[in-house]
Order: sequence, then structure tokens, then C-alpha cells
Amino acid sequence: MMRNPIKTISLLLTMLFCYNGLIAGKLAKDSLKEYQTVEEFYHELVAADFEKDQTLNTIIDWIVENIEYDITYQPSYVPLNTINRRKGVCQDYAELFKALCDLAMIECYIVSGKVRLAPQDIGIERYAGHAWNVVKIDNNYQIYDLTWASGSLSGNKFIKKRNNQYLNATPEMLINSHYPEDSKWQLLDSVISLQQFVYQPYSNHAFNNLGCSKLSPEKGIVRSRKFYLEFETDTIINSCHLFKWRQGESGFATGIKLPVKKEGNKYSVTYRQSEDGIYSYTFSFNNGAQISYKLITPGYFVSKPVVTNRSDLTRLINAYNYIFFYNDYKLFKKLNPNTEFCTVGEIKYASAITKSLENWYGENPTCYGRSMWDEIIFPIKEYEVVLEEKENSYIFKYIKKKY
Repeated sequence: MMRNPIKTISLLLTMLFCYNGLIAGKLAKDSLKEYQTVEEFYHELVAADFEKDQTLNTIIDWIVENIEYDITYQPSYVPLNTINRRKGVCQDYAELFKALCDLAMIECYIVSGKVRLAPQDIGIERYAGHAWNVVKIDNNYQIYDLTWASGSLSGNKFIKKRNNQYLNATPEMLINSHYPEDSKWQLLDSVISLQQFVYQPYSNHAFNNLGCSKLSPEKGIVRSRKFYLEFETDTIINSCHLFKWRQGESGFATGIKLPVKKEGNKYSVTYRQSEDGIYSYTFSFNNGAQISYKLITPGYFVSKPVVTNRSDLTRLINAYNYIFFYNDYKLFKKLNPNTEFCTVGEIKYASAITKSLENWYGENPTCYGRSMWDEIIFPIKEYEVVLEEKENSYIFKYIKKKY
């Protein structure tokens, strides 16, 4: 059985088995010691005769073993505080790594960007802001995410569990979950757009290691009743189980065993979805490789949301997505009885939002912010919808471009 990651969005925090030097191990035990400067800490951590690779791995080893993710999301602000608190958020991990690399004369950069946390994020612009690092050694770039290399968030707990895959990660693997703001840090021969990032399938490290070619479908959302998965690999594949959840479902799913068709190094599996709906599909192979998609059956349509409380922001956000997707003026008028607009199309940027929602299928992020004027602001694609509070209700104010 497999648990749906919609409930266990284990903020993939991973790591690499780095240098297991005695100095790093000794410092790990001196957890109560407070340092006055980062330099003092560095010189206790790194022996003067270490080669560059030893130094790098020792730094990584200490951070991964000793720094915990702060579940209260309280930043340390400066590397020295991260060392002494033994806690931090992703920016703190990245800044501490860079500070120690700088002292070691190792070229290191902080990369800011967005991350996808689970297969449920396919096709949804529900990114979490994140920071990681790129190191340049012997003219070669190496990617390190020490936050995701330190453990995982499960509920309100941080679970320490090392995992190698995000240390010296390959660009091809990392682009599945990490999207840098500056495209040069993709380190790919051909960079991908943000839209390609959002709509690509979601695969794990084992699947990425298969070295697949000619993967089909290439996009993560499939609109069909019949799902046909095909790829080529030199790795032997002899079994496949499909785990599926209807949109909004959680908990465990029992795998459906699917026959694997093999022709040379080409493998394929087929499954037909009988009931209409939106489904998360995870195909799990014998070697632990997994790849996930979303399937939308041709007979599926988005149900009109029921909003009985105009102060319920979660339902309102969903309702406005529906309004702009279907140009539903009746629902808009119900939420805004005193509106001066006679159609949805009269609203500035409404038509642009409708066009941008052409691939929308009823699932949307419910994140929002509050402006200094106490307005509620939430994103829809490249735009932001602004609501204002009146008489314990939120009513539409205007739409603006994000940037």
C-alpha cells in the first residue's frame, strides 16, 4: 500500500553521505558550545591540511548532521546564529554553507527559486519559496540542497533522516522539483520554462536514475480515459503497480498490478479509467522507481462551488477561479450584489485570466496575503485578485498584474 503524499507532503529534505572526518564527529558532540565568530567555528571544524574535497564534504557533513529545520519558520538571519542555534530555515542553510565555503576559498552561490513538494502540485502554481546552493570546483558546477538533505517535515515535527540525492544532485534530477529564479542555475543544456516545470510529471530519484529516453506522456496532465505510459531504459523492468487517488482523497491506496510490455529496451504499461474524475496516478516499478501524473477523464467538469459564507476565503478563492474560468456572472453577482459590472468580461484583466485558466481543472492554491490597507490578495496565474472587507464579508475590488 502507498500513502497519498497530499497528507504527507514531507518537505523532501535529504542528503549525501559526506566525509566522515573525526573533527566533524567531535564537533557534533560539542552541541552546547557557542562560538563568537564563524571563523572560530570553521577552524575547529576543518583541519589545515584538508584537501578541497575533504573540506567541502566536512562542511556538508556537519550541517546535515547538526542543523535542524526550524518548524516555527523562525530564521536565524546570520550564519553564526544558525551555528549556535543548530536551527534554521532554508535561507539559513544556504547562507551558512556559503559562509563556510567562502572561508575555504570554495566558489559557492546561493540560488533562490520555487519548489514542488508532491505529485499533487502537477499543473498547479503552488510553489514554495526556497534557497539552495551551487558550488564550483575544478571548473565544474555541483548542486547542493542541504535543507532537503537534512531530514523531512512530517506534520509539526522535523524528522532527521539523511538522503544523498540532493547533494551534488544532477541538473536533470533537480529540475523535477526545483526551479531557480535565474535560469542559468538550471545548469541544463536546454532550459525549461516555468510552465514546463509546473506541468511536467513528478518522478522520484530512482526513476530519474533509470536514464529514461522517449518518455511518453511528456506532460504531467493527461486528458484521456486510457493512460498509456512508455519509455526506454537499459534497466530491466519486470513489474509495475499503479496507485491512484481521486482528487481530494487521502490515505492509503492499494496498488493495482499492471502487466509490463517489453520490446527490446522499450517498456510500456496501459490502464483504462472507467469512472469520471480527476486522479493522481503513481506508477511504481520493481526497482523503487516512481513517476506520477494527473489524469482527467473527458467526461469530467468542474462543479460550481457553493459559497454560503462570504468571509470564507478558501471557498471564495475557489469560487473566483470558477467565475473567471466559466465567465459566470451570476455567481460573481451573488458574491458582489452591489457590483457595477454587467458582465465578467468588463472587469480589467478578467479575459486574460480566463485565457490563462484554459488548462484549469478545479484545483487551485488557497494561499493569500493581506495588504497594508487590509485587502485580501490571492494569485490566479500571472494576476492577483484583490478583495476588500465590508460588513464581515469580502467583496471584489479589482485585478492587477503580479509584476
